[in-house]
Amino acid sequence: MLRANGIVHALEGVAGLAAAQGDARRAARLYGAAEALREVIRTPLAPFDRTEYDRYVAVARAQLDEAAFAAVWAEGRTMPLEQAIAEALHATSAVPTPGHLPPPTP
Repeated sequence: MLRANGIVHALEGVAGLAAAQGDARRAARLYGAAEALREVIRTPLAPFDRTEYDRYVAVARAQLDEAAFAAVWAEGRTMPLEQAIAEALHATSAVPTPGHLPPPTP
C-alpha cells in the first residue's frame, strides 16, 4: 500500500509539472491514472493537498476544451499502471536537472 501511495503522489507530481509546462494532455492523462489508482487503493486525496492539486488540474483544464480534457482524463483512468508510470518517466526525462540546466541568456 505504501508503494502505491508513492506512485500516486509521483503521478500527480509529474502531472502538475506537465500542466505547468503547457502539456495539458499528458497532465490530464496522468491525473486520470492517479485518480483511478487512488480508487483502487482506497486512498482519497488528503485535504492539505487539495489546493495545489485543484490549481494544477485547473491549469491543465484551461489549456483544452472541456470535451478534450474529459476524453484524455478518461484515457488516463483506463491506462494500465505500467503505461502511466512509463509516461511519467518519459515526461521527467525531458526536464533539465540542476547540473544540466541551459546557460542563462545574456
